[in-house]
Amino acid sequence: QEIALRHTRLKKNTTDRVESAPFIPLRYILAFAAVINETTKPYLAAHGHEALEVEKMHRAWCKSVQLQVTLWSQPYTSTTLAPNEW
Repeated sequence: QEIALRHTRLKKNTTDRVESAPFIPLRYILAFAAVINETTKPYLAAHGHEALEVEKMHRAWCKSVQLQVTLWSQPYTSTTLAPNEW
């Protein structure tokens, strides 16, 4: 949850004391999950693993990303954020 909060206006740029975008919209996080999942499978396959092993690793990776995105989205559903901060 702390990582998720660092993407919202509640903690963005305060923990690490950097100047960056004021917040990361939820739609960017959701869209990034698809991109990171698609680019991972060729990376796994390029290291000489058998196809079935690559498929198992990729499924595990996708489950992990889905769980992380689910956890990261919680602060965006909080009533402390305005709709334009999602």
